[in-house]
Amino acid sequence: MNKIELNVASRGLYLLHYLGSPILAAIATIPLFKLFDDLNKLSFIVIYGGVWYITSRFTKKIPNGQVELEMKEDGIQVNWQKQFLLHNKSDQLIKWQNIKDYMFQPEQYFDLLRIRTKDKKKYKFSMIGENNDFPFFYEKLEETIKSKSTDDSIEIKRAKNIYESNYGLISAIFMGLVIIAVVIAFIFIEPKGNSSPNYGLLVASLAGGIFFIIQVISYRKKNKNDS
Repeated sequence: MNKIELNVASRGLYLLHYLGSPILAAIATIPLFKLFDDLNKLSFIVIYGGVWYITSRFTKKIPNGQVELEMKEDGIQVNWQKQFLLHNKSDQLIKWQNIKDYMFQPEQYFDLLRIRTKDKKKYKFSMIGENNDFPFFYEKLEETIKSKSTDDSIEIKRAKNIYESNYGLISAIFMGLVIIAVVIAFIFIEPKGNSSPNYGLLVASLAGGIFFIIQVISYRKKNKNDS
């Protein structure tokens, strides 16, 4: 597979959407709450939740874009099919001889493909949503880079992602200790009042750390098997 269309996102706009939608909902709801003094807290929460849902739904696609990557004889052609809001990225060819390294990094909300050139430019594609054909494209990309690297003028390396680095290992150990401490505290410290422990909230709050640790273990196991 030499060509693929990727659903990508602007991380800045994604963060703005994530943080901005509840703020916009609050701005729209608070005046309504003041207008009707007889609204109780439960009614306010219900109305706020509804406005938040609508705001979030209508702004959901703002961070999204679409890019086409095609491997050609002389390089990787980047064509933007759909631009991010307020962005105007140009189509261009990244020549093989100008590429220094490449990296793939799965994340909790994105999958990152990064290409770095010898003149210190970085091309980052934060994939989001359905990109089911990407593993086949990435496999072909690695094969192509390997074959191109036999040329004396081309030397492209696969850079380590964060899970393979020493920083990633140290971070995973620290996160593991924090998770163990939180779980122990959650089990042995009784909640105030008659409330029962919220295990769903516990798992949700620790999900990012658990994902990170799993990725560190997976990549280090894979690299050990490949060596």
